[in-house]
Amino acid sequence: MNKDLWKLILTVPGTVLVYVPLLLLLLEFGVHIESTRWIMPYLFSVVLFWGGLVGLVMSFNSLVNMGKGTPAPWKPTTQLVTTGIYRYVRNPMLLSVWSILLAETLYFGSWYLAVWTVLVVAASAYYTVKIEEVKLANKFGQSYITYKLEVGRWLPKKIRIPGN
Repeated sequence: MNKDLWKLILTVPGTVLVYVPLLLLLLEFGVHIESTRWIMPYLFSVVLFWGGLVGLVMSFNSLVNMGKGTPAPWKPTTQLVTTGIYRYVRNPMLLSVWSILLAETLYFGSWYLAVWTVLVVAASAYYTVKIEEVKLANKFGQSYITYKLEVGRWLPKKIRIPGN
């Protein structure tokens, strides 16, 4: 992986998923950060975290390899990605980020992280709907419009079986 991709990974997802949450946990709990003591939120958070991490890696990989770019606005994809994880939902990377943030919130039982999660979800959903989708429609034209009609933004419109 080249140096620019590592910088991107450490900067954007690192800030949203690691640096800010860690700062918020330190502000809320000090240096004695503990996980939640209830088993169900803990188990659910583990599933959400690993599912989100897998989705994040798969989406990033698709954008780099098939899209010939990155998710970063300063190095966008040059090809519309509609295969892989993107054949099920149009925004798997955001769903993955949201899943990881929710996992962190549940795991630590943190109100600060809950507020951060709500802010990230609201801001990124707004950006996706009002800015990103307009840019993609302008950049990729009818192929994006068709993709948008066939594939749900956050939830699959229909279950697709690979190979069919």
